[in-house]
Amino acid sequence: MQNEYIVYYGTILLASTFAWLSQKFARDKENSFKLNKFFWILSITILIITMGFRACNVGVDDGAYKNIFNDVVNYGPIEKFLQTTIEPGYLILNYIISFFTKDFQVVLFITSCIPIVLYYKAIEYERKNVNFFLTVFLFGTLLYLYFFGIIRLFIAASIVTYALRYVFEKKSLKYILFILLATSIHYSAIFMLFLLYFSTEKEEKPRKMKNIILLITIAMPVIIIMVSQFIFPSMGDRYTNYTKINQLSLSINQFDKIPITIMALILYDYLKKINKNTKIYIVLSALTTVISIYSTVISIGRIQWYLNFANCILLPLVVRAINKNTLYKYWNILLIPIIIIYGLFYSYKILNQPSYDGMLNYSNVLFDRK
Repeated sequence: MQNEYIVYYGTILLASTFAWLSQKFARDKENSFKLNKFFWILSITILIITMGFRACNVGVDDGAYKNIFNDVVNYGPIEKFLQTTIEPGYLILNYIISFFTKDFQVVLFITSCIPIVLYYKAIEYERKNVNFFLTVFLFGTLLYLYFFGIIRLFIAASIVTYALRYVFEKKSLKYILFILLATSIHYSAIFMLFLLYFSTEKEEKPRKMKNIILLITIAMPVIIIMVSQFIFPSMGDRYTNYTKINQLSLSINQFDKIPITIMALILYDYLKKINKNTKIYIVLSALTTVISIYSTVISIGRIQWYLNFANCILLPLVVRAINKNTLYKYWNILLIPIIIIYGLFYSYKILNQPSYDGMLNYSNVLFDRK
């Protein structure tokens, strides 16, 4: 078991270091900040090798996805969709892969490559604003390890995260198209259309962030009930559990993102000078807590994985803002170790969930061939 922790955390630390080196040795000429491609590709590759070449019994739902692929090979995507209502985009992806190979290991490789590259494109978008070591480290500990075997959600969340740039740039149509693409991979991605609210915001009349967070928090119970009672029942037997409304329950784990949101709110005036899109990241961070709370009422907890990337950006932004502010400059002596410990503890909890027991028996087809 100790070897597995060395593999996962070694992978994340190497990827974080290579990402930082790509930023450290970037070329900044004529307003063009170009990362060092050698280190950038190394960083991506180390994550892909660990995830994409895992044995098919490592990921949480790898066995189920292997059955889906085999069914698509044997019966085709249309028959599989009619039987199960599994998202058609994912079935089509399997169908395309089946033209070239019947080996499920290739599916694992491709469905690791696509989302990792898309997440890295989203990180690259913030290359002038955040420290890449911290950003990739947080991506690795808060997201990457969770997505082992959660294939459809990983792809859908990466598409949504990549598409955030179109919200920032007020390109609503492009954002809608990417959300529809993500929804064809995982139906829950349709929730992220709410960000169109920001893509229509006028710069001369910005909407107050606290009002936005309050509005979404109050509206969420109504939205949850409507979705559970009117949308999920039409989506097939797989979504029966999502129609059940339970009693609200609270635990300390649901509030672990609140300190991130609070720090960002305190430093907001400094953060928005570094990154004009800070407000959207703060709203997404706050929503991770809101979704976590209401997920005890209805099974919508996975929606927070579309939002969690915001915390991977916000924390490095906070560190940078503190560095620039003489009033708070010594806070980072304490804050950076806390961020590292938080990431390690968060990922440790993921790895020790009962459903992740396969990850603690890790094997890699490149290195463990008999």
